[in-house]
Amino acid sequence: MAGANHLIDSIYKRLNEYDIVSFDVFDSLLLRNVAQPVDIFRLVEMEYKRKFGVQLPFFGVRIEAEQKARKNTKEEDVTLDEIYRYVEEQFGEEVAEKLKQIEIEMEKRFIVINPELKKLYDATKRLGKKIYIISDMYLSESIIGELLDKNEVSGYNELFVSGDRKVSKATGNILTYIRKKQKIDESVRWLHIGDNEISDYEIPRRYGIEGIHYKISRNKDDFKRIKHIGDSILYALRENAAYAIKDEGYWYKFGFNISGPLYAGLLFWLAEQVRGKDNIYFLSRDGYLAYHLYNIMREHDKTLPESYYLLASRRAYIYAQLVDGDHSYALDILTAYNPVLGQQLTVAEILDNIGLEHQPYLDKLASYGLDTNSIVNSESITKIKKFLKDIWKDIARLLETERKALMKYLESMKIFEYDCINIFDIGWRGSTHLAIQELIKKPVYGYYFGTAENIFDAIKRRSVGYMFDQGRPKKYKKEIFDHIMIFEFIFSGPHGSLIKFTEDKHGQKVVPIFSHVEKNDQIYEAIKQMHRGITDFFKQVIKYGEYMEISKEFAFSAAHQFINKYKVTDLIQFSLLTNSIGIGESKDIKRYVTCCEIEDYLANRKHYDREAAYNLWKNAILIRDDQGRYFNREEILKLYSLRKVKHHNVDCKKYWGLIKKAIRNPKRAMKKIISMVR
Repeated sequence: MAGANHLIDSIYKRLNEYDIVSFDVFDSLLLRNVAQPVDIFRLVEMEYKRKFGVQLPFFGVRIEAEQKARKNTKEEDVTLDEIYRYVEEQFGEEVAEKLKQIEIEMEKRFIVINPELKKLYDATKRLGKKIYIISDMYLSESIIGELLDKNEVSGYNELFVSGDRKVSKATGNILTYIRKKQKIDESVRWLHIGDNEISDYEIPRRYGIEGIHYKISRNKDDFKRIKHIGDSILYALRENAAYAIKDEGYWYKFGFNISGPLYAGLLFWLAEQVRGKDNIYFLSRDGYLAYHLYNIMREHDKTLPESYYLLASRRAYIYAQLVDGDHSYALDILTAYNPVLGQQLTVAEILDNIGLEHQPYLDKLASYGLDTNSIVNSESITKIKKFLKDIWKDIARLLETERKALMKYLESMKIFEYDCINIFDIGWRGSTHLAIQELIKKPVYGYYFGTAENIFDAIKRRSVGYMFDQGRPKKYKKEIFDHIMIFEFIFSGPHGSLIKFTEDKHGQKVVPIFSHVEKNDQIYEAIKQMHRGITDFFKQVIKYGEYMEISKEFAFSAAHQFINKYKVTDLIQFSLLTNSIGIGESKDIKRYVTCCEIEDYLANRKHYDREAAYNLWKNAILIRDDQGRYFNREEILKLYSLRKVKHHNVDCKKYWGLIKKAIRNPKRAMKKIISMVR
């Protein structure tokens, strides 16, 4: 688990040296699926309101009640009943009793086993050692016994709890008490394991007991971002599961730890957005996993609307519309590409995207001074558009066939049975949303991961974004757009990109045509394993679904840290991936990470830094030294006391802005590029 003590492995080898092994309970053998113990009190407050419809200021009262109980006792510890006598003063006996039972219920519900210490516990039991469970806690021994039993901790010799015994570990008196009660001689070898450095390590050593400080470290950056109880639960679920998933591969862990919280925040937001509606369509491929997670939610909440997975892509839906639009717009779409990322779109690719054979058009191309290898650029685009306009009848015939097949597919997906439909997609400008709305002639409401400020006017009032809506808040929009292909990857499906629909030879069945444009099998395996990790995380989250108020900041924090820290372990894995940046049958594949040797990097820093600025993971560089060790760029700069190179020839900020514009509006981006080149 996160921060699991490195001494644990060595303890296994030394277990035979001891006659007695004792374990602490909370934050040791057992963990809570909340960030802080007092968060249980927040849950009690929420649950009481959920059950009885009354909002009580329980959290503050409960903390104050415990303080009073401890202040007014002459014993070393207090019990839950003693604490609740002070809760009664505020709420009365009947309400206080209900609150106490809910607190016990919440403890039971949110307690989980620590797999690492459970494994050590089981090994100790197999060796036949005497085992004591010792806890400084106000819960009774009977309740803690139930918690242990529920988590399959059994076969120990005795449980000692400070509240019931009135002696504590903090003073060391409970250790003296156990020695006397169990008649343990000073010569008996005794090992105690727990998370508190004072009461589980230093004090036992003073009493002749070897103490092991089982230190649990936590992600402090994430902890600072906790705003709501849902954040607290997400944080604890991820941290507490770290040991349990330690043997899983990189991409599973990436899904569980990095993408999982993001999906959780998004899905609970989406559920509230569509509650009361009668449908929600998840668009492929970006909606693939969201669709499956939504259906997991729906198993727990039957009030959510029916869901569908709708095969969709900009290529399939926008091309099917071009036959109805003006030629100028159609030609812009057919020749659209991303010049800023270095994409080179050829005439051959344009014809392939449309579905036209090359041979019949070679002579006509030659008459324009073109061939199939001609690249779309500022010099050739006018001629290429004239050529396409010249063969428009052939293009329109194929597009009309596509349109017919697409409409049949939409009909099969019950689209026309609803007065209006709701869609989920990753977002940005909403081109597919607009295309669907114009195709079906019905209102379409879009729910997105994010929407840009230049979202189409025709859908602006029917769209809402989660992380940013119409470009706001700017800080989220900027970071996501700066690393847009990272998020495209996180929201990818494990199948190829939809190109178009066609009908079988009998005209009875609609068949989707996919393209595996990435040409990299590793990315599909990575997506598959990432999805498995996200799904397992979400299945844990959904158990506490009624408490899942999640802040955007916390949901996004793990992804934010991943992107900006450029950890070598992450860079190595992403260096194996590539992805497509075009529309349809684009063959332009780009990498996420620039890889180089240390000698080359030091000699050509300007070149590599400029190249990395256009990576799919912006500025990601993996550098290997002559001993085979890997470093990120910041580590190398620090190691060699180098300053960052300032590029006077390239305005990276401007160019990355154009990348984002190219994705949303290729025509405008092309004009801007031409003006910058001039």
